[in-house]
Amino acid sequence: PALWTRRGEAWVPTSWKQYAARVRDFALGLQSLGFERGQSLTITGFNREEWLVACLGAIASGGTSVGVYTTSSAEQVEYITGHCDAPIAVVENEGYLRTLLSIRGRLPKLKHIIIMEAPSQPVEGVLTFSEVLERGARGDEGDFYARLDALDASEVAQMIYTSGTTGAPKAVMLSHHNICWTAAQLLTCAEVKEDDVVLSYLPLSHIAEQLTSIYGPVCACAQ
Repeated sequence: PALWTRRGEAWVPTSWKQYAARVRDFALGLQSLGFERGQSLTITGFNREEWLVACLGAIASGGTSVGVYTTSSAEQVEYITGHCDAPIAVVENEGYLRTLLSIRGRLPKLKHIIIMEAPSQPVEGVLTFSEVLERGARGDEGDFYARLDALDASEVAQMIYTSGTTGAPKAVMLSHHNICWTAAQLLTCAEVKEDDVVLSYLPLSHIAEQLTSIYGPVCACAQ
């Protein structure tokens, strides 16, 4: 198992093979929507498998993942989405969707919205996470590996926005090398091993939780 998801009273595993396939399919789904190298994907939601898959799918496509705090106001969501010129945004549920739809008219570069939990009624211009995975599953796997092979360690992989307490939030740009080096140091300091299990509960929009929940476990093959 690579991931465990709580569903009701049970913990449901996702294998490393399934994890990798979902990242590939989501990346290809993004590419089918016109997601280009160097573009940003915003993600708003609580800690769950789809958050990780979306993040890694954007990075594997040569883009940048941008986490948006679930506590963000409509104005903060608008600022971050507009500042990073995100053409695609991922939200967890209808609550976050309503916030994004209320400001969509002021975000001309935002072309697509993806929702993790399917809404009670279809919303025009909004795709479900499952639909994007299905689109990707029909894509050419070669396109995925072509983007992956083209990645440069010095390129930006992740942008972490500051809280904005002293002004407008600033985007901290982290390269692939930066993330991998820091994850490796974390594993050494914490002595994380393959049979260890990591509990993800802090906001994934924060780099500390991303290193602990996403990049560190991938490097260590931990759960």
